[in-house]
Amino acid sequence: MSQLSTITLFLLPWIPAFLCKVTTEEEFAVLEGGSLTIPCHYEPQYASYVKYWCQGRTREFCTSLARTDDHHLVDPAEKKVSIFDDPVQLVFTVTMKDLKEDESGWYICGVEIGGVWKADDTTFTKVKVIHGMSAVNSMMSGAEGSAVTIECLYSERYRESEKKWCRSGDWRSCLSTGSDGSYEDSSVAIRDDRTGAFTVTFKKLQMKDTAWYWCSAGQQKTAVHVLVTPQPTTVPTVPSQSFPDLPPAKPITRETWSSHSPMLASVVVCSSVIFLAVVAILAIKFWRLHKSDRVPRDVEEMRAKFSGCSREAGDFQNAAVLFLNKDSQDVHIVLMISAGMSAVNSMMSGAEGSAVTIECLYSERYRESEKKWCRSGDWRSCLSTGSDGSYEDSSVAIRDDRTGAFTVTFKKLQMKDTAWYWCSAGQQKTAVHVLVTPQPTTVPTVPSQSFPDLPPAKPITRETWSSHSPMLASVVVCSSVIFLAVVAILAIKFWRLHKSDRVPRDVEEMRAKFSGCSREAGDFQNAAVLFLNKDSQDVHMY
Repeated sequence: MSQLSTITLFLLPWIPAFLCKVTTEEEFAVLEGGSLTIPCHYEPQYASYVKYWCQGRTREFCTSLARTDDHHLVDPAEKKVSIFDDPVQLVFTVTMKDLKEDESGWYICGVEIGGVWKADDTTFTKVKVIHGMSAVNSMMSGAEGSAVTIECLYSERYRESEKKWCRSGDWRSCLSTGSDGSYEDSSVAIRDDRTGAFTVTFKKLQMKDTAWYWCSAGQQKTAVHVLVTPQPTTVPTVPSQSFPDLPPAKPITRETWSSHSPMLASVVVCSSVIFLAVVAILAIKFWRLHKSDRVPRDVEEMRAKFSGCSREAGDFQNAAVLFLNKDSQDVHIVLMISAGMSAVNSMMSGAEGSAVTIECLYSERYRESEKKWCRSGDWRSCLSTGSDGSYEDSSVAIRDDRTGAFTVTFKKLQMKDTAWYWCSAGQQKTAVHVLVTPQPTTVPTVPSQSFPDLPPAKPITRETWSSHSPMLASVVVCSSVIFLAVVAILAIKFWRLHKSDRVPRDVEEMRAKFSGCSREAGDFQNAAVLFLNKDSQDVHMY
């Protein structure tokens, strides 16, 4: 009996730990030098307790990094590790900035209970920090004669390494930074700020600069494509013409001017009608041309062949393109894809009563997996898709297109919907925060005002009409000048837009390279496809 009592007293402090009153995800991954935010959920009885974040596998040997009762006057934006408690949502969030690879390991979300007979309520999570390098934009373009700057990002460990900029397929073209972290000649300038990024600037682009390039730091490298477009042509000016001397014009008298007043009124009315009609027609044509500016049919077919590929940013983190044969321009492509999932926008917001849609992306391997939408900290709230890939109730609708993405739509937002949520596919998940703002107040309408009756207008006689003849002449001249100017401007814009509505020459050449490839699914396992972005004209590579 005494032994049973001893065991009971020993296990009593650890009972809260088994009840799992503090929860978070088991594992998080982030690139070296990046930031990570982790939500930790707790039960209502812990709303007023102190929360903390520490590094270690056990509470007794855990290094404290942040506490909610630490009230030092330090700007949270300047802290490497910051903590924020939201007792309304029953969650506290921890943000870690500028993470290093050696900071990978186990961490603890904890609620400090205190006392001899009660242990702190805690949960564990693992953080993985990986290293590498990338480009802010891997597809750059600019007009001939303009300047363009490429920004290449690298991990902390490559801060002191030599940085290089090389034309793909020609390693003799490599340009390296010196001991001061810079390089410059008449056409290219390289600057390394030694804080995680270096820039390459083409001072004056030439058509021959169109190519694939490599950003390199140490043994790491990433590919960047530069596309130079032809310089826009200017409208030639019409040379001035000389005319023979004309006889002097007859002086305009009051009598001759008055005799033409009816004609001037007609000209004013006709000019106004013609001006409005021409502006309306050109505006409609301009809108229709812009609306019909679609990606070419061949690119659409190529996109359809790869519609099953994952669209997650992390899946293409280690993708690379190699041009091995400089003479034949043969293209050999190595594409390394890692599985995962993400959200198009991890921070969503909407007004109370409105609708909002969240798009969650997943990898190919999770196409047939069950998709879930869960409120973080309450797994009983999970909503799952059925065999038809959909779910719907009075407040939420889930649709899975089985091609790499599923959407979650809140039909009518309520204030209580503000929370952290999880998109889930198989064993993969990603966090999304939904913020509901109060419904905007409407501005009261101003009541209509009544005005006293105005005196009747005076009848227009020949004398009053004649007195306004100079004003009518000014209106005619101004209307004509404005009409001609607007027509000329719209015609030039219409011509330029029509001229620029074509696939860039380099994309056509690269499409021709792949025109002989087999279209079976297995033949495209290690292939790459270029997609044109309709809005920004960027080229996306898969």
